[in-house]
Amino acid sequence: MKEFDFYKELYFEENRRSREMLNSYNIPIAIITALTTVLYFFITNFNYNIEEFLSGIFILSAITTGLSILIAIFFLIKAFSNFTKGYEYSGLSYPKELYDWKKELDNYYEQYGSEFEEPQKISQIEYEKFIIETLVEQTEENMYINDKKHSNIYLSKKFLIVGLVLTLLTLIPFGYNFFKKNEKIYKVELTDNNIKNKKQDLNITQEKLNNLLNLIKSENYERRKEKKDTTTTTSSETKIDKRGSRTSETKK
Repeated sequence: MKEFDFYKELYFEENRRSREMLNSYNIPIAIITALTTVLYFFITNFNYNIEEFLSGIFILSAITTGLSILIAIFFLIKAFSNFTKGYEYSGLSYPKELYDWKKELDNYYEQYGSEFEEPQKISQIEYEKFIIETLVEQTEENMYINDKKHSNIYLSKKFLIVGLVLTLLTLIPFGYNFFKKNEKIYKVELTDNNIKNKKQDLNITQEKLNNLLNLIKSENYERRKEKKDTTTTTSSETKIDKRGSRTSETKK
């Protein structure tokens, strides 16, 4: 295998490696999003007033889970862009520059390479030597960048696994608390329903009592009215009789 072909393959391999590494960010980003959503749900739906000891365990596990997620995000950002510094890959010069340099090299050996038997061949050898040296330098720089990125992605995935395990551990106190909270709410709802039923029964009883009182008042009113009418009629008849008796006595 020629030396030029060997270093050329290494150079293109690192370029392919840098492109493939862009796809390796998708899985960590998806896991970070899922873990953050689950942790937010745990924190916002946990009842901290049920048991102090359980709340302490939950808070500790939630904090450690959040820290592992933040560290994973830190290494992922460092792998992607190194924050504000960025990564600068090396590459060959533009083709026009390489072509012009090759022409200048050929002209140089044509003018000053008379001591060489084949100046054009010497020029080609020197040109390939320059290309090989450039490939070696740039491949090494790109390889260093790719290795650094790969290391940061590995650390990010490592802390994501830790965060995933801690999330599962956090699920234990959260699940216990969640069922306790639902049980308490269920009892309150039963009590509220009982109070509502009692109030409803009381309203029905009071309504019946009011209807009964109204009925009694109505009957008393009718009785009084009948009694009054009877008394009035009796009094009128007595007056008529008295007047009739007096008249008859005067005539005698």
